Amino acid sequence: MAYPELTATVYSIYMDNVSREVVDAQRSVIERFLPKGWSFVQYKSKHYSHPAAMTVCVAENERPITIFLDIDCIPLTSASMELLAARAELGMLVGAVQRANHIKNDCHLYVGPFCMAFSNEMYGRLKSPTFYETPKGDVGEELTYRWRQCDKPVYFLWPTQVREPLWDLVQGRRFGFGTCYENMFYHEFCARSAQGRFIDRCQEVIANEMTVN
Repeated sequence: MAYPELTATVYSIYMDNVSREVVDAQRSVIERFLPKGWSFVQYKSKHYSHPAAMTVCVAENERPITIFLDIDCIPLTSASMELLAARAELGMLVGAVQRANHIKNDCHLYVGPFCMAFSNEMYGRLKSPTFYETPKGDVGEELTYRWRQCDKPVYFLWPTQVREPLWDLVQGRRFGFGTCYENMFYHEFCARSAQGRFIDRCQEVIANEMTVN
């Protein structure tokens, strides 16, 4: 399904400790699936922390929708990012479900910043919630708290396949290395230590897309 009226900027923030091969592999997939008229920015942050870089990206985005994907997160279909944008335009905070297991916050589930989308207009209306860690949440978690406090919808994408389950979401559901979310997004997690697997996955996605088309 296409949404030609929607435009967004997709940001992928990374640091010096990420290899050029991983950066190039992600770019090859996202550029293959990037809708016409959208922008894709791989933001190499030398001076900012991850949440600080996210704050800068939102401030610089001139398109109505902001999408964040970690450097080791890729779409799996041509419609994946369009779906995020369509839901974000409706005022939703949308993306992959996450849980910060190292924080005692009543097992709070939130939209993880490794795959997240929202409209800039709604973000501003909700007084630009911080991307920084707080006593009750990890990076980006405050956005889910704020959306819900203001009775705005939050839409989760749930794991459908996990290569190596490591962390709890809810009873009977886990996420970990090589997690697919509703067959729309793939997140390697810790690609610095598994860059070969991530690069192989990117090549596989492109090969499959070329076969279909």
